[in-house]
Amino acid sequence: MTEEYLFDWLRCPVPECRGELREDADEIVCMWNQVSHRYCTQEGLTLFAPNLSSGKYDKEFAAYYAGAMAYGSELLHLGASEGLYRTVMDLSTDLLSGMRSPLILDLGCGVGRITRDLARRSMDRMVVGLDASLPMLREAHRFTRTTAEISVDLSSRGFGRTGSTHAQRLNNVVLLQGDAAKTPFADAAFALVASVNLLDRVPDPMAVLREIYRILKPGGSCVLTSPLNWMPGDDYTRASELWNELPTRDQVLAAVKAASLHVDQWFDGLSYREQKDARGNTGEWSTLVIVCSRHNTL
Repeated sequence: MTEEYLFDWLRCPVPECRGELREDADEIVCMWNQVSHRYCTQEGLTLFAPNLSSGKYDKEFAAYYAGAMAYGSELLHLGASEGLYRTVMDLSTDLLSGMRSPLILDLGCGVGRITRDLARRSMDRMVVGLDASLPMLREAHRFTRTTAEISVDLSSRGFGRTGSTHAQRLNNVVLLQGDAAKTPFADAAFALVASVNLLDRVPDPMAVLREIYRILKPGGSCVLTSPLNWMPGDDYTRASELWNELPTRDQVLAAVKAASLHVDQWFDGLSYREQKDARGNTGEWSTLVIVCSRHNTL
């Protein structure tokens, strides 16, 4: 599986267009050649929604998240967040065992932990990571597309300089910047979509769920997780507008069904912990996990 396959499943992300794309120098261009439907490439990352705000996910936060959480088991030898990652991987691996399709998507891939793990377990498939934040994607690129020895400076969090780990140049990984509600993908492109702790961070979660339905193959599956609210304990009542979109487990399950996705399995209460500092202080969230699928045909 190589990137030559890219343009078979890439499409213009403008919903009213969805035209096929082609390369033109350092840009990806819609076949209709509209000026507004041209997408630039920076450092190997194509920007399909360059003006989309990614909030707090700047360079400093991306380095912290990569070093302390996503790859903390390797760089710090800490397993605070491993329960979530390994649960998603186990569920995904079980689903992939019965699939022949070569395409997998990590929607809201962040710094690429799920992208990397899926790619290592499925070397004969292409794994696509899509995220809004360029700093997060640059970290994902470091860990999945280079062979550098990686260390992360977390001295501002009290960790000092972390241990090091070797990145893995995975030729079956493609990383793209874009909007989860308006993805640059063809209809029915993916056999599996993983979307980890994204749904509560987007302005329109129903639009994201409908997009997952659109890009899943008939018979394809999605592993979806959400803590519902990122303010634990007494801070719960100060939830932002985003978290109020789908604030309860039952509302999330109903929204998945309203997007025409079939709920195959779900469970609540999976612990997700984030290491906050070198003293071992953590934030902990009770996470909802849903495995859903697209049953009907096109």
